Amino acid sequence: MDGTPSEGRVSSHSHVASGVNAQGVHMSSLSRPTPVGYVLIVSGALFVLTYVLPLVGIDVPLTLFAAYISLVVALVVLCVLARPVLAKVAFAIAAVGFGLVVVNVVFFGALADLLAAAIVVGAIAVVAGAVALLVGDRGRAAGIALVIAALLVGFYFVGAIGPLGSAASTVALLVGVALVLAGTLMIRRVSR
Repeated sequence: MDGTPSEGRVSSHSHVASGVNAQGVHMSSLSRPTPVGYVLIVSGALFVLTYVLPLVGIDVPLTLFAAYISLVVALVVLCVLARPVLAKVAFAIAAVGFGLVVVNVVFFGALADLLAAAIVVGAIAVVAGAVALLVGDRGRAAGIALVIAALLVGFYFVGAIGPLGSAASTVALLVGVALVLAGTLMIRRVSR
């Protein structure tokens, strides 16, 4: 034995480096992508409703609030189920940042002084978490869709404290579509 792998065998180190376990199954950056997919779909659907309902003359003020809460839940689920430590930390920070937005809404602006900082930090963190997951799942459509959704979420929330104005509902629609797409791709990837 000269220390090299025998023909037809690959060392366990090369499996880990390529993202494939010893049985040849691709390892995901999420321990269980299906629950994350469903939560992202619900969150995305609520963001889409915030755009669609006013177009048909239905005013449901709690829809946007429910979308915010579902986004925080999605971030918590991503934090819990993510494998890379950087993704866990980033999603936890994003959940706290956007959670402060929810608390601010509930308590009628009680955290107004912290709100801008919480939104900016949350926006940066959600993008960092999505990128960390994408690096673990190189080239995966669900990871790319999650990064796009994260960028739109960051843009939406940062725009809420800036000059987004009347375009906010259109960005909310894009956020919703991106979240539904990312969730659907995560579920689809698992079911194959």
